[in-house]
Amino acid sequence: MKRKVLLEELERELPSGTIRYSSKVVSIEDESRHLKLVHLANGTVIKTKVLIGCDGVNSMVSKWLGFKPPPFTGRSAIRGYTEFKGSHGFEPKFMQFFGKGTRSGFIPCDDQTVYWFFTWSPTSQDKEFEDNPAKMKQFVLSKCHDLPDRIKAVIENTLLDGIISSPLRYRRPWEVLWGNISKGNVCVAGDALHPMTPDIGQGGCAALEDGIVLARCIAEALTKTGNNDEDRAVVFERIKTGLKKFGKERRWRSFELISTAYMGFHLNSKLEAGDALHPMTPDIGQGGCAALEDGIILARCIAEALTKTESLKATGFALTSWSSNARRALDAVNSVVAKWLGFKEPAFVGRYEIRGYADYTGSHGLKPKFLQFNKKGF
Repeated sequence: MKRKVLLEELERELPSGTIRYSSKVVSIEDESRHLKLVHLANGTVIKTKVLIGCDGVNSMVSKWLGFKPPPFTGRSAIRGYTEFKGSHGFEPKFMQFFGKGTRSGFIPCDDQTVYWFFTWSPTSQDKEFEDNPAKMKQFVLSKCHDLPDRIKAVIENTLLDGIISSPLRYRRPWEVLWGNISKGNVCVAGDALHPMTPDIGQGGCAALEDGIVLARCIAEALTKTGNNDEDRAVVFERIKTGLKKFGKERRWRSFELISTAYMGFHLNSKLEAGDALHPMTPDIGQGGCAALEDGIILARCIAEALTKTESLKATGFALTSWSSNARRALDAVNSVVAKWLGFKEPAFVGRYEIRGYADYTGSHGLKPKFLQFNKKGF
């Protein structure tokens, strides 16, 4: 579904004038213990008894709560949608392509519309076309020349006003666990709470989940209003309690989705295993053996969780790949996963190694023993 269509449908359910467009929040302050003052860029000041920040990745409300700006992941995305005059002929399936550090995906929205995306790690030269849809389109086509013709035709038929580009940012998962999702009568939801990479297609789905949980948590508080200071204090405490409950319910869900999305790209790259945790010199010949031990122990430890925990399952059209990709989460010496966990890069020991193997046409005549020779520094 196109976001514009979804937003229009949701807007129809609200009283006229409820939504104020082009209203950027520039600051928040306390008017009293029970009320907040929201200052907009156009000079307007809104007084509110509850403030729910759904103001996106660069959220002013999340900043007020103490969250740090979401860091750049090192990847950017170009997104677009194509409307065909007739049927596009694609089955209702998500198509995904990988290659040379890029990833692209295509999914039909209906019989005549196809949504597509392209992610890559940009260079300084790529910044010149960030605001130029025509150059974006040509760039994507140049990187997707090996794709099937009917897939490339989707990009070729995309109108320029249907193409956007944006850097991919995310909230560090541990900040969601330790940070203030709510404080008093203020909370955050959607991308303001859990900005994530689009690799499992859960950003919009998670925001809709936020809305449902939030409505349940504060419905009673918002329907009971008071006319005097004592009543307002009671309502404030109800709102505070409801927002705390919302934060508690959404904290781990947000953590899991952000982590899964961030790792989704790297796990689907089919990297090796073992050395990411314990890179070692080959002097005792245990690198591969240790990796096999890791696999056996890891399978025992997480098998039940990965097959039974509902909160690890994604919604929408995402491809849930935990069970098939968990064993590849240890991705060799130069591990992205290890870096994400906080490990420093493995240190160089000052030695190199050359390896090889020889196949004889007949028997080599050697006994099944390990032969080792040491001489002058090698």
